[in-house]
Amino acid sequence: RKKWNTAIIALWYPLIARRKNETTQMLTELEDFGKLGTIPCESFKVELIVRNPDEMKEEAGPHLYGSGMFIMNPPYKLKEKMEYASRWLEGLLKS
Repeated sequence: RKKWNTAIIALWYPLIARRKNETTQMLTELEDFGKLGTIPCESFKVELIVRNPDEMKEEAGPHLYGSGMFIMNPPYKLKEKMEYASRWLEGLLKS
């Protein structure tokens, strides 16, 4: 982060029912990492959820219920645009 303090870093991650704790821990560590140093960077996450993870049955498989993006040093207005697009896609995919 010291070398690329102005770089835009985007991380895609799957939302898997049995990996909720690991995903939450990873995102918390990334947010904490962004706050380190003399110039903390802005970050946000946006998630696209297309299935309810609590309603998934105990069947074999990865139980993928959506996906997310974690962005560090986002461009101006990216957060608002991605949240709008995510809500629009959720409505489209759930209908």
